[in-house]
Amino acid sequence: MYFSELGRPSVPIRKMVGLLLLKSLYNLSDEMVVARWIENPYYQHFTGEYVFQYDQPMNPADFSKFRKRRIGAEGAEKLLSLSIHLNKDWS
Repeated sequence: MYFSELGRPSVPIRKMVGLLLLKSLYNLSDEMVVARWIENPYYQHFTGEYVFQYDQPMNPADFSKFRKRRIGAEGAEKLLSLSIHLNKDWS
């Protein structure tokens, strides 16, 4: 169960979903998508940043927590189907 009031602030949903889509589109690991995000202004803009950032947006381990606690299996399936749809358009 996800409680938004407990613990440290969560990573914004736009950033998480954007990173998961980029991860899927480019077939990257959790660690690689975060590493590329740091050096790629296009990735940063895609995930909602307006000013170039120099620090990690999150810990790569937060992906598994996001998938399990915040969006669940149904949300992960929706993201997967969206990324498949996007990949078809790129081919």
